[in-house]
Amino acid sequence: AIVQAAQDKLFQGIKGVKVYIDDLLVFSRSKEDHIKTLEEVFRQIQDAGAKLKPGKCIIGVNELTNLRFRISKECPTVDLELKP
Repeated sequence: AIVQAAQDKLFQGIKGVKVYIDDLLVFSRSKEDHIKTLEEVFRQIQDAGAKLKPGKCIIGVNELTNLRFRISKECPTVDLELKP
């Protein structure tokens, strides 16, 4: 709960950012907005002295699965193929 609260505080006010434990989701309506949001997120991470693991980063995709949800611009759906 402490880590979640700290991350929520770190990214509060940045539109299009959702944090769940150690997962950070950044989403936007256009490529230009996405780049601006990522720059803001990276600046916050750097200013906080935090680091990302490049091997765990997925950047610039139109669809992904997170917490058993397939997330895309259409709408999130449950990925029934994933086992709990």
